[in-house]
Amino acid sequence: ALVERVAAQVKALQPAIGIALLEAMYHYDPTAVLDATTLPVRCLNSAARPTNVAAGRKHDMRFDVRTVPNVGHYVMLEDPEAFQALLDAAVDELAR
Repeated sequence: ALVERVAAQVKALQPAIGIALLEAMYHYDPTAVLDATTLPVRCLNSAARPTNVAAGRKHDMRFDVRTVPNVGHYVMLEDPEAFQALLDAAVDELAR
């Protein structure tokens, strides 16, 4: 059901929007963003694939990751409660 829902949303987009999104993703440089940030970075990811924490820490030693088990790419859609709990915990941690 999730795949069908996301596919329907993508199909409903105007082609120009989809093209602009793909072009922006192609030119996006996450290393430049990480190098420029002054805030600690917390990634909330699926546990299905490992996150390269060492690569993130090359740009910010405070880079860290929290994972949600048994989900795929769309963590926040597949397990919104677990995602929200991790997000709340990350915000609380960074607010200290």
